[in-house]
Amino acid sequence: MFGGANEAERSEGRRVVLQCVKALKAPPHKLKDTHPWIVKFEHELKRDKMMRKRKEKRKKKNDAAVKDHDSSSSSSSSSSSDEEPKDEVEEENDNYSDEY
Repeated sequence: MFGGANEAERSEGRRVVLQCVKALKAPPHKLKDTHPWIVKFEHELKRDKMMRKRKEKRKKKNDAAVKDHDSSSSSSSSSSSDEEPKDEVEEENDNYSDEY
């Protein structure tokens, strides 16, 4: 519902919808919570919040899986003397996970 090519534009859309709901509930309109417009806008705001939480949850889960995978592969091959120190490898993994 909020559209936008990126999170900033979607955030702006959410802000505008919230302002509209507040304005419609306030005088002179004084629409009730049961009015179809209020119901629709608030439903979409709740839906959007739920979708953002799901997205954050998936991102955290994927980041943890990448980190676990990288740490297990680096620990199994750490016997080689040509490799970077472990601290530098973990730092690179943190940079990689931030890209998503």
